[in-house]
Amino acid sequence: MTLKERQALRRYVTGNTQTATFHIGDGVAKGLEVKGILYRATSVSKGPVPEFDFNIQPWAYDYIVQDPDLLE
Repeated sequence: MTLKERQALRRYVTGNTQTATFHIGDGVAKGLEVKGILYRATSVSKGPVPEFDFNIQPWAYDYIVQDPDLLE
C-alpha cells in the first residue's frame, strides 16, 4: 500500500467514520475503489466542486481499526 493510500485511509480511522469525501478526480480514492477497499456511496456531487462520499468496506475498516499501525 502506498503512502498516499495509507493517508487517505487514515481519515476514516482518525475521524471515527466510515464515510469520507474526495474529489471525483482523486486518483488515490479511485485506486482504492478499484481495489475494493472503498466504494462511492452516492452518485450526486456534494456541491459545485465534484466531490463525492466514499465509504470504506466494513471488513477493511474493522481490519485497520484493529491494527492502526498498518497505516503508519
